[in-house]
Amino acid sequence: AQNSYLICTSPRTGSELLCEYLSRTQIAGKPGEHFFPKRFPNYFAHYQISTFAEYYQIILQERTTPNQVFGTKMIAGEIFTEFLVTLRQQSQAIPNSTDHQLLTQFFPNLTYIRLTRQDRLRQAISFYRAESTGIWHNTGIQAKQPELPYNFTAIKTRFDKITQIEAHWDQFFTQNNLTPHTLSYESFIASPIQETHQILKHLNLTLPDTWQPNLIINKKMKNNQTEEWIQRFQQDIKYL
Repeated sequence: AQNSYLICTSPRTGSELLCEYLSRTQIAGKPGEHFFPKRFPNYFAHYQISTFAEYYQIILQERTTPNQVFGTKMIAGEIFTEFLVTLRQQSQAIPNSTDHQLLTQFFPNLTYIRLTRQDRLRQAISFYRAESTGIWHNTGIQAKQPELPYNFTAIKTRFDKITQIEAHWDQFFTQNNLTPHTLSYESFIASPIQETHQILKHLNLTLPDTWQPNLIINKKMKNNQTEEWIQRFQQDIKYL
């Protein structure tokens, strides 16, 4: 790849849907979750390989579009930290190189896209639901998620985790003196095609205004419990 970008996010921000849109442009790589260290053993088994170096080459080959653009997605915190450790082990980098310098060794001309969610409480509720049911995406196959009991602690724990992840990204961008292209879950869901065009512009890529991403599989997960849970959570948090 000659140009790379990293989608920097936290769980339940619509990042899968964003990756889907970007893939369907056919000029912005095929972004997704490629570098989650805990999954490396599974990836290596799948490709019948034994080293990160081999895996990295395969992913770059498979996920770069003909115009030499590569994109991938990362969640800060433990996942990103472990990934940077892996890269340092692989790298010929000067020991005190910054994280950004390290990343650009592997991903040339790297630029950053930051996807956040403004409503962090809804994000935390969605995170609790996905982790508890194992259903992360609505592909229209399963009717809907099973009903779950309201659980203040479980929601609060995930709210705090999201806050930590976002703080980690803030710190990363500040320390490396970087300004990412930013968008929110809310703005993306409201006008996905427009937001996709904005990202392409940031990557110095263009598509005709008439471009349509023919088929989007992911549907927004709706759940009637959410409104009730938001009210309960807001009451409960007052008593902490």
